[in-house]
Amino acid sequence: MAPHAVIIPYPVQGHINPLIRLSEKLASHGIIITFVNTDFNHCKMMKARNRHGILQDPSFNIRFVQVTDGLPFDFKRTAVSVEFFNALMTTMRASAEDLLDKLLIQSCEPPVSCVIGSSFLPWTIDIAKKFELPFVAFWSQAVSVQVIYRHLSMIIDNGDFPPKKQGMIDYIPGLPPMHPQDLPSDIQSGDPSNPVHQVIVQQLPALEEAAWIISNTVYELERQASNVTKEKSPVFLSIGPLIPSIYFEGEGKLEDFSIASPRSLSLWAESNCLPWLDSRPERSVCYVSFGSLAQISRVQVQEIARGLMESEQAFLWVIRPDLVSSEAGKTTSIDYIDILPGGFLEKTKDRGLLVPWSPQLLVLSHPSVGGFFTHGGWNSTVESLSLGVPMLVFPQGIEQSTNRMLVVNQWKIGLRLDSCRDDAVIEGAEIAKCVKALLKDEEMRKRSNQVRDTIMKAVGEGGSSWKNMNDFVDYLMSLPTKKMHLSRGSKR
Repeated sequence: MAPHAVIIPYPVQGHINPLIRLSEKLASHGIIITFVNTDFNHCKMMKARNRHGILQDPSFNIRFVQVTDGLPFDFKRTAVSVEFFNALMTTMRASAEDLLDKLLIQSCEPPVSCVIGSSFLPWTIDIAKKFELPFVAFWSQAVSVQVIYRHLSMIIDNGDFPPKKQGMIDYIPGLPPMHPQDLPSDIQSGDPSNPVHQVIVQQLPALEEAAWIISNTVYELERQASNVTKEKSPVFLSIGPLIPSIYFEGEGKLEDFSIASPRSLSLWAESNCLPWLDSRPERSVCYVSFGSLAQISRVQVQEIARGLMESEQAFLWVIRPDLVSSEAGKTTSIDYIDILPGGFLEKTKDRGLLVPWSPQLLVLSHPSVGGFFTHGGWNSTVESLSLGVPMLVFPQGIEQSTNRMLVVNQWKIGLRLDSCRDDAVIEGAEIAKCVKALLKDEEMRKRSNQVRDTIMKAVGEGGSSWKNMNDFVDYLMSLPTKKMHLSRGSKR
């Protein structure tokens, strides 16, 4: 009987994407997947698909179910707010627990074998333990970030929470010396009440109890950090990059491939920008996107626009309707025409395209794209690494400053904006200079291609990620498939 894994992602796009791709990989090996969405995200996905097509695909072993986070549908879930985190830690937890209880009571076929949960939802291990199921933790960030948090007590003891204004952080095992601005934003702030910090700290004990910790990274890219993690947690596995294998199958494979994943779970409708990219010369376009969560001030958006205008380079810019910061707690859609500098559209109409959302993997794999101006979220970073696209990294919080350090200092395949403070407004002139450099630096492009080749070797037969994924599949296949007949309220 096939094993059956219940996968529970943290309900934001950057966590959903890698976990749906993991689901597809596991399903291709015959493993049954129950993928847990919030009802809010499910409705957004249906709207993004114009209500056509269904997520459920009986032929592919993935079943989609919904739970609730208890928040109103107009609540701004992109905001880093106490209300949002509390809802996920309480209402969503209770709803997910009820769902798993129903699955077990109904004796679904095949029986549930394990829970794979985002480590950002530390309660997922509690649910697994309650129902006596093995728990697999999915770490959604760089393993270097995990090393930082595993040594948080060392950082505190050295007086670097918040970090000193001068001096380097040069004592964390497995990591190179770092500038204080390279630390995650919650450590830089030094505020233990920060909800992001609280969630991250709460997830660490769950990692110690997990049967496996799987991570969307590649061993060869974070070798020293991975070795340190392995010493503390032998069950740690690097199985990245979690992107469809077709992107590694050579030129020409994507010509008729309009949707990278038939089960795409995008929260926004993806604009068809590929014909526009087809019209541009090779490696001439700067792709600009700041992910699914980042919110940027109106002033900074205007400076980005000025920078793109002054750079005189071609660009594809993703401007989400909720990109500009607005009233906390409410979703506000803003027309980009209202926030762009006067004359921007007219001056850039022959070399620029603005879209509300894009099929990012298809964009990054397009031959006309020569650079990625990004917030540096790990999902975007992994995708850019895998497709050999150099990056201009503009962190917007969480662990993105650490990702920038890896991209710029360790792998040397990206640029940083030379601001003295990450919270300063970056002027358009500096952005223009960096965008030009990003598209013209041939040595950086060569290094990006070398990193891509390293990743392709890791995912190829016999590579590190290939072996780790097979080991993980073998583990799931070995799990017992006993049926459980429970009654509601039964004590486990």
